[in-house]
Amino acid sequence: MTTEMWRTATRKQRAYYRLQRHPLTILLGYITVFCWSLCLSPFMKNPHKHIEGIIALVLHLCLITLCWQQAGADIAFFMIILPISLACAFGSYLFFAQHNFKRMTIITAKTWSYYRAALTSSSYLKLNKVMQWFTGNIGYQSYSSPQCSHSILSPARSNGSGS
Repeated sequence: MTTEMWRTATRKQRAYYRLQRHPLTILLGYITVFCWSLCLSPFMKNPHKHIEGIIALVLHLCLITLCWQQAGADIAFFMIILPISLACAFGSYLFFAQHNFKRMTIITAKTWSYYRAALTSSSYLKLNKVMQWFTGNIGYQSYSSPQCSHSILSPARSNGSGS
């Protein structure tokens, strides 16, 4: 959201914007991002198109329940809930950091093009080699085309052709 968009936003839009960026929203990524944003919300908007969200959520709940019943609450917590929660919190933070950068521009649907997206909506998050490995080198982000992955951007950046 740009400062101009903020000035014209309603109270509800501003509250939603703040809620999306609240540290607890990122910390509780398993609930806020995975369960709600990726599974329930799309399903509620279009159940036929997004049935996989409910399937994923049911499978998660079944796995946790099965482990809880067979091995106990402590095993279910330390083997499933805690690792997934940490991974989702870390992923939520990376997503947040990757999509909030200086000089980012928001392109409207009317003016969107591959060219504009590549020049104004691509980002680079510098990570050390270990973090590059853990994240699949997610530091390279391009919104110009699905075919333009980090494997294409990485050599371009190292040759000095990237920005």
